[in-house]
Amino acid sequence: MRLSGIASEKTNRTESDLIMPASRDGDVQTNKTDDRKFITIKVACNGQVAYRRIYLKTTNHRLARRRARALEGIDDPEKARQIVAYLASSKTPGQEQDRLADLTDTMPTIPSLSHDEARKELESIVCDFGDYEPGELDDEVVDQWRAAYSASVQRNLLINLGVPENYLANNPDLFTSLHSRGQAINPRYKPRHEALAALFGLPADALQPNKLARGPRLSACIDEFRIEQTQRGNKKRHTNTYVNRFQTFIDLAKDKTVSSLSKSDFVQFVDHVLAKKNGASNKTIHDHLRPVGAVLKSARSRMADGVFPDGLDNWLTVLDRARIARPYKPPRHNREPMPPDVFRNLLAQADQWAKVDWKEYVKSLPVPSRGNKRRIALAHTSNREIAWIRQRTGVITHNMLCLAANVGAQPSDFARLLWEELELNSKLPLYREDRTKPAHLLGSDVPRCCPLLSVTVKSLQRWRNWCMTELDDGQTLSPYVFTHTYGGPIDQEQSFTATKYLRRIRKAAGCNKWETRHCRNIGATVIRDAHLPRAMADAWLGHSAGGTNVFYTGEATDDYLQPLVEAINERYFATSVC
Repeated sequence: MRLSGIASEKTNRTESDLIMPASRDGDVQTNKTDDRKFITIKVACNGQVAYRRIYLKTTNHRLARRRARALEGIDDPEKARQIVAYLASSKTPGQEQDRLADLTDTMPTIPSLSHDEARKELESIVCDFGDYEPGELDDEVVDQWRAAYSASVQRNLLINLGVPENYLANNPDLFTSLHSRGQAINPRYKPRHEALAALFGLPADALQPNKLARGPRLSACIDEFRIEQTQRGNKKRHTNTYVNRFQTFIDLAKDKTVSSLSKSDFVQFVDHVLAKKNGASNKTIHDHLRPVGAVLKSARSRMADGVFPDGLDNWLTVLDRARIARPYKPPRHNREPMPPDVFRNLLAQADQWAKVDWKEYVKSLPVPSRGNKRRIALAHTSNREIAWIRQRTGVITHNMLCLAANVGAQPSDFARLLWEELELNSKLPLYREDRTKPAHLLGSDVPRCCPLLSVTVKSLQRWRNWCMTELDDGQTLSPYVFTHTYGGPIDQEQSFTATKYLRRIRKAAGCNKWETRHCRNIGATVIRDAHLPRAMADAWLGHSAGGTNVFYTGEATDDYLQPLVEAINERYFATSVC
């Protein structure tokens, strides 16, 4: 380490700096006047032995003892002060730990295993030789194994427990793996590799640092998966959904290394999903199990050979068998539409909030009767914001619900919808937003053309008038239909704004089971009950089925879906008003 350029500490050297005796074992001492921590080092002064006080730039005793380790064997006061200043200038505790390890040439490790995990690891090695059975090892021995900080300490402990020396000599990788399980203070300390090689009589370059590592952890698979999904052109929302569900697998496995995966990890994950999604459909279970296999396969194809264990393919079948073992539910139950009474309840709740006069609603909100003027003023401000947001939520959510049932739109469609894609003033109002999901398969978006009901048109006009009142002088209306208060489009990729708006209405209406996506199942159900052509369902949803390509080339008339829309109106909007 280079200490040149580090400013030396400017101190007033008093007589006590030279005569202060050293404490036992060079322990840290405390200045009684200001609680600063210091140690004393032995120096030579005019041919006589003297002691000089070195302040450690901290009042924390534990931190002071850590810095004092770096001054062991130092007899130059000026160099000692430079070292302390170098450590104290660290920006983070981790940086100081790295600097300390560089200075002390030591490699202590902090045990990362619990007592039970350490026992299981030790017994997996010792019990194979017959001297001990599982559960017979003393707790004290297990704790010694758990706190072992070097391969030599681990080797001596294993020999005392009956493990043959020739077995340990022929398996140096055993210590390589165990040595890396701790959280090293300085994982880049290279002399530990040389010491490990010398322990087994190997050349100094036989065990390289990159070979000592146990490989990437499960969390590293996420980065590889994101890269592959970006190259394939998949949506960020689709990628984030897989990553979030794979994160559950990581948490259950405690982010272990990829090489240490076992079948029990997959069984544990399956049990967790089945317990959490008790009673869910086959599709729901499959959607939560599939991301684990997808992310691991993607990472294996990009990472180095030999990183993943050989049994991975067999263990992944645990995920498929768990899905097959579920009781089969036919598509009609698996894709159940939102019931009409539930939809009317949500729509009525949104309309109730939309019609509230927020200025009058403010008066009904509580205001503290006691307190200073500032507290009361803040309460009035907060109440005005709450009341205004409630009415705005009602207006915007009423639009979303109408579009969800009328045209089969979903939150991602709300975020992209433009005013120019709505023909509100024509004789036959139309919804013309393209569907982008199948674009990576077809090469282009799938056009949609669906008539709008009068209740949907009135709701959209009410929302546009609301947006106009939010504009400042000189501003123009945003091209996006659904926007924030400042005019920017809502975000459904990261913050899920539309979903949050709808969740507020669901909570107020006491409806937590049904979501907006269940409205996309309305079309197929109504078509079945009204005996309409099945192709209407694909055209209504914007699907890319081969039998409906005629409608995507513009050959279908604008009123093709009019019978379906009228049937939806009769079942879901018959008693709705705006």
